[in-house]
Amino acid sequence: MKPSLRYACTALIGLCFGPGLLSGQGALYPPDADKLALIIAISDYGTPPPDPNTKQSRMHYGNLNAMNDVPLIEGALIQQGFRPEAIRVLRDAQATRIEILTALENLVIAATPGDVVVFHYSGHGHQIADDDGPEDEIDGYDELLVPYAAPATFTEGYAGQLHIRDDVIGRFVQRLREKVGPTGNVTFFLDACYSGTGTRGSSELPVRGASGPLGPPRPGTMGSRGASDEDPMGTGFEVPAAPGTRGDVGASSDDGLAPFVVISAASHREVAWETYDVDNVTKVGSLSYALARALPKLRPGDSYRALYAHIVSALSGKVPQTPQIEGSRDAVVFSGRIRAQTAYVQVDTVLNASALLIGGGSLLGINAGSEIAFHPVGTTDPSARAALATGTVAAALPLAARVTLTEGDATGLKDSWAFVTRSSLGGLATRVAFGDSVAPADRAEIEEVLGALGVVEVVTDGPELLIRGGASRVQAFPVPQTQPRAVGEARVGGPFDPLIRGITAHARAQYIRRLDLTASEIQVDFELAPVEIEYDLLGQAVGCTAANWGAVDAHPGNIGGGQWRLPSGTGYRLRMRNRSERTVFIALLDIMPDNAVDQLFPHRDYAPDLTDVEGGQSYEIPLCFFTEEFSGAETLKLFATADPVDFGALLQSSGSRGAARGEDNLSALEAVVGASFGSTRAGLVTAPRGTATTAEIVIHIPGG
Repeated sequence: MKPSLRYACTALIGLCFGPGLLSGQGALYPPDADKLALIIAISDYGTPPPDPNTKQSRMHYGNLNAMNDVPLIEGALIQQGFRPEAIRVLRDAQATRIEILTALENLVIAATPGDVVVFHYSGHGHQIADDDGPEDEIDGYDELLVPYAAPATFTEGYAGQLHIRDDVIGRFVQRLREKVGPTGNVTFFLDACYSGTGTRGSSELPVRGASGPLGPPRPGTMGSRGASDEDPMGTGFEVPAAPGTRGDVGASSDDGLAPFVVISAASHREVAWETYDVDNVTKVGSLSYALARALPKLRPGDSYRALYAHIVSALSGKVPQTPQIEGSRDAVVFSGRIRAQTAYVQVDTVLNASALLIGGGSLLGINAGSEIAFHPVGTTDPSARAALATGTVAAALPLAARVTLTEGDATGLKDSWAFVTRSSLGGLATRVAFGDSVAPADRAEIEEVLGALGVVEVVTDGPELLIRGGASRVQAFPVPQTQPRAVGEARVGGPFDPLIRGITAHARAQYIRRLDLTASEIQVDFELAPVEIEYDLLGQAVGCTAANWGAVDAHPGNIGGGQWRLPSGTGYRLRMRNRSERTVFIALLDIMPDNAVDQLFPHRDYAPDLTDVEGGQSYEIPLCFFTEEFSGAETLKLFATADPVDFGALLQSSGSRGAARGEDNLSALEAVVGASFGSTRAGLVTAPRGTATTAEIVIHIPGG
């Protein structure tokens, strides 16, 4: 087609825009926005036009649940600083080939140097015979995005006129990289698959792809994708190299271009399944689900490798495919413009003008006396703005809390976020007393700091910790003092930070030790069996022997009631029995003699929903453990919950296992529930619902 006065043609993609088309759907991005996004979500694929040669009708693609991906992705992007008006969305019939390409053209036009650009596609993927030279695609197929009303089957002469090839998208990528430059960033998320051998799946959880390519491969090619040096296990979707090169994106040949990454829901050898959101009802794209959980976990400076690791973790155990990443893996996500999100929970129910329920309770450290501030949805830093209302937790259950307002009206807070501004351990607070040897000025300063943290209660009778003064040091010791080791100490006259950290760690450990949750519908047994550690020739532990569960009761170290006396370095295995009818999720925390707290299982970087145990089943944790190297009581705390729980809020620890993570306080909402966008309601972190039961084993490690 020749350009004319009536049409402006883009030679790179063979697409012509009629008069006024660029001002249509998706055209006007805010001129001052520095973060731009285009989301394509196709659930209803409509009916393709008849075959132009035979006039016969053509098969359509199966419908998906992509509409549920939109609020997940919008919420995650808004939390990262994307303005709602800078996020364009094309749904269903809006997402024809011409509209998608028009929206991409508008994205290129709107982009300016330094911008962050995101493209997210939720829909079917497919393959078609490659239309370029032999060096383009090793298997003879181009990967396709499937717009609305594209045909699902091949007919003679069809060359993908209603689909969008990967090399067409690649040219848009190249232009975007040139527009935003090396200080900008271009990221594509493809919640689709490009497998040519995949099944269509089921109507319950559909597959985002089609079975078999559209037509035969280009003559002279293999016809099925094999591993290659260029693409050993990638998305299959073409990642454009710099002009005149075929090097990896991000190499020296890319000077002057923005870093570019594409993350796909599956490799070209796999299909991409849909999955269920955290409510186990709403069907969503697997990559959209994972991305909405992964983005809030990023910290400023994290690379795309870190983002990819979070995505893989979120999908482990949920879908059979593995997401893929290509491009500038070591580039900083969104050029480093990651917004740190202060953790929060959502409002559950407004009871009346002065009282409401929030979705987090004592299991996550939200107890009676905790102070709460309510802010609009999307607030990343509650300290930077005035609260809509404030209140105090009047009562707390394991997974919910009732808040009584001290300022404001609750009737308008249903869609707000709740942030803890001051934590309290309620009845589980550690009781602390001061000895007469502590100087009055030192006592006043220490007491003020402890009071602000809300983790202890200062008493005169029946303390658990006694703060004593000396000639040069102020120290805190357990009462009764069964060992000479102080839980914390500092110099007389301060600063008192080391003492406060030790007291806080002790209070945190005591809090977890004392959590005693019981639910009639969740009944579990928790067992330990000593084993022998196996070593290699260099003396490194490499495993352990099998557990003899039949001999547990007769073992001399078993002193009954879940109590064991085992020497330092003793190996052991752990098993739980789910005596309930329902499936439960398990997590195992370790509270060590020095008050350090760690999560033994699952690994804290893994998704918590991997550890489900069906009703009536036993589960032996597939790891070998061994007792600590110093004396004292080590407590193994098993949590069995109706829903998966991320215990990040309780794992700020100190001691032999490493320094504390984050601030040294018991912020009930810090890293709560994985700080993930679990709900399909845009931007909301959903706290786990249901009930919980705890069980524990205490190992007494004698002194040397």
